[in-house]
Amino acid sequence: MRVTLLIVACILIGPVTAGRLPFQCSIRSVRVSGLPTQIRLLEAAELASHTADYMRGQSIDPFGLICWPGAQSLSSELVRLSKKRSGNLEGMCVLEIGCGSGLCSLTAAMLGAKVIATDPNEQALQLLAASADSHKVSVDTRPWSLHQPFDQLATECAGRETIVIASDILYSEELAELLAARVAEACSFGAKAIVADSIGLYSPLFCTTLLKIRTLSHVSTSRDVVQQFSAPGVSTKASTRVWDADVEIICVS
Repeated sequence: MRVTLLIVACILIGPVTAGRLPFQCSIRSVRVSGLPTQIRLLEAAELASHTADYMRGQSIDPFGLICWPGAQSLSSELVRLSKKRSGNLEGMCVLEIGCGSGLCSLTAAMLGAKVIATDPNEQALQLLAASADSHKVSVDTRPWSLHQPFDQLATECAGRETIVIASDILYSEELAELLAARVAEACSFGAKAIVADSIGLYSPLFCTTLLKIRTLSHVSTSRDVVQQFSAPGVSTKASTRVWDADVEIICVS
């Protein structure tokens, strides 16, 4: 099975990038509304095994190793934003927090933005780098976590209109509060933010925490539905799930 996956990866991604990935991968093709072609993503082939390692304390949070529906909605939001700017994001800096397998970062790069993609999981960054190579776009990947202050990244976007993005990372109280703190810091540097959430548990906490930290922030929300989204089971007993995902889009300025 591993040989088969690597052969497919070599066909679509290229033998160099596929060969340096240290775990089994699969390829997901995603249609982002408004883009002329599908985006091909490398993602972990067996998420359950990564989850098992995580539960045993042997690895970092693995859930960014596959794509989730919030990323698809947020990518479509970036396309809509580009249409307000002559059809591209040229001259902008898009900074993704918790990029995972990287659909949003790839979309922003295809639209012409300077892209900095961050994630604490270096395996996720490897997946994104390989996918970016296959599409011949530039994405700057950085190991970075929400526990680190935003000012370490702010200088990278100096002189450019900056937008901070994050999708489907609000799956604990701690993450909601940390993301609120980092978004507030980003806004203090003049950035805007878009957060997509299909989980529906901690987005209210994110918003209330953000407004407590930065009372002048303007927060607006809208909703999107990603139909027939599929994701592998996160545990050995869970099967592939297919569902219509309700996604909340939170815009902060």
